[in-house]
Amino acid sequence: DRGLQGQSEPAGDQETLRNLARCYEWKLRFDEAVRVYDLMETTAKDYAYDIVSRIGQIQEEKASFLHTSEFIEKDPENLDGLLQMGRLHFRIGRYADAFDFLKKVVEKDPSNPEALYYLARLYDLKKDLPNAMAYAKKAIDLRNHVPDYHYFLGLLYAGNLQFDHAIEEFAQASSLGMKDTQFKAEYEKALRNRTLYQNALLNESRRLDLAGVYLDYQYPVRAVSILRDVEGNVNKDPEILLVIGSLYETMGHRYVGEAVRIYRRILEVDPEDAGAYTRLGYIYWKEVQHLPPV
Repeated sequence: DRGLQGQSEPAGDQETLRNLARCYEWKLRFDEAVRVYDLMETTAKDYAYDIVSRIGQIQEEKASFLHTSEFIEKDPENLDGLLQMGRLHFRIGRYADAFDFLKKVVEKDPSNPEALYYLARLYDLKKDLPNAMAYAKKAIDLRNHVPDYHYFLGLLYAGNLQFDHAIEEFAQASSLGMKDTQFKAEYEKALRNRTLYQNALLNESRRLDLAGVYLDYQYPVRAVSILRDVEGNVNKDPEILLVIGSLYETMGHRYVGEAVRIYRRILEVDPEDAGAYTRLGYIYWKEVQHLPPV
């Protein structure tokens, strides 16, 4: 806090300041969060529009929090106030508090679809798929015309590799007017992966496609098992090894060493393989970019 008390504090790293503002926001210290963004606005001209937008959002959060807190203080059992607090805490990322507020709403009104929907999202964050699905379905049963509810249930189905059900929910969300870019990307991903998944289950030669599907939906252990098995059976086929290496790359820093090992194995077979050199060059370049400045 001391760095924000003076009038001539250094600008500092923009990402560090952004994280500091998020911390203040999470702690419900809205004025301090705004002060950090005000500081950023003077030092990060390229992001001025985004910063002004965030300041506006935080000011709205503050006003909502103060108003709702006063409301609940007068009537602790008021469902609208509890629901508003649950939404606000969810948006800020105070998930434990959000869960408590929303649970109180559902205990008093089991047919409140919005509270059920937010609880479904909280259970999803806790990796509790059965409860996430159960609450999402209850919300839809009560209010079938909300596209967000169908979209979220579609995401749950897709994440569980139940693509037919996922596509049904995405189609319903689309028919109700959902058109944004993220939704379209998830819809198209589910359509593409349903085909890949079904074909890979029927055709042993398409197992790398199956590994790709697993990676799309955060099943790295299953994907690695396939990659290692395929690698052990392809002999020294550079094309297949290149695909295996690229899949390891998509898995992030933890598996970049596996990708490097695969690309070097390709070069042992064909010292002039341009694809392997290109991928290795890119990996080494990224590593250099993450080194601290000299």
